[in-house]
Amino acid sequence: MKAFDAVLERFPENPKTPDALYMKGVSLMKAGRRTDAAWEEFIGSATLAGRSELEVARQLGELMERHGLGSPAFMICASGPASASPHHLTGDRRIREGDAVVFDFGGNVEGYKSDITRTVHVGEPGVYLPERFGIRIEDSVACTATGGELLNNAARDLAVMA
Repeated sequence: MKAFDAVLERFPENPKTPDALYMKGVSLMKAGRRTDAAWEEFIGSATLAGRSELEVARQLGELMERHGLGSPAFMICASGPASASPHHLTGDRRIREGDAVVFDFGGNVEGYKSDITRTVHVGEPGVYLPERFGIRIEDSVACTATGGELLNNAARDLAVMA
């Protein structure tokens, strides 16, 4: 229960009854699964090179709607030099072979939002990528592991309460 209580303390406005928390969890899982499904369909079928950031963002947005997420709550597609900008304004830049492309997007399900960030590379990544981003990748994995552990423990506490 400690992990679960720690999560609740950070969000005091959230409902705290087991039933309300369970329903919120179900909605969040739906949002996450639908977002993942839209992404998998997108990445399995989309051609990025030669298209603008706006064009590929629209395609992903249409898939999100088709998967029951409504219109995107937010959508960032940042390519090439802009892929390092966390709040890039998606624009007319044409995606090129060799570009890193960052997608940051989310949708809505039953009042709850999904939020997912994915980075892809168009073509073969250059040798510079691991050297240039190695520390960031390691830091990201460490942060994800810590946050993921907290949420995983909270989810297990919820399951015990149910």
